[in-house]
Amino acid sequence: MKKAQRNVQRVNREIKSLIRAAKVEKQRTKADDRRAALFFDRYWKKHVDVVRTEMPFADDGDTVGDWLKSRLAAGKEMPGLPALRKVFVSLGPRSAISDRKFWLFVLRCYAANGGARLGLERLSALAYCAHPDSNLNARTLARFFASISPNSKVKCLRDFRTLPAPPLLPPHN
Repeated sequence: MKKAQRNVQRVNREIKSLIRAAKVEKQRTKADDRRAALFFDRYWKKHVDVVRTEMPFADDGDTVGDWLKSRLAAGKEMPGLPALRKVFVSLGPRSAISDRKFWLFVLRCYAANGGARLGLERLSALAYCAHPDSNLNARTLARFFASISPNSKVKCLRDFRTLPAPPLLPPHN
């Protein structure tokens, strides 16, 4: 998770840098600056850096460029740079996947696929055992689970049926 968050921050920085380079390049070109080619080269290098940056939450080494190509192949509209940055920023530390309640939802999905039922009280007790400072209670979990759309719940249950559960213990190095 920490590695993916670092990748999100890296992509965010690269896109921010690209936006700035594009802005400066455009200003220099309009002003007929004799160094316009230098600023275009800088902009192009930033563009290449963004495209080659590793995609956050991708296990197989996918890059942002691979993601953009897959969007084009699917016929989806290409987001502008500010919109693209907003997408990656939304994956940052304050995103839904960094919330403990989300991981309890994932645990509940895996348990349901295994035939075990985890109630809200048991999940809140697990959360307390994992993090004693947690003020997570059954009502809070109920509100969070109710906020997840039924389609998303069904999709997660279906997807988690084919995905192996993550290991509980870290690897021995």
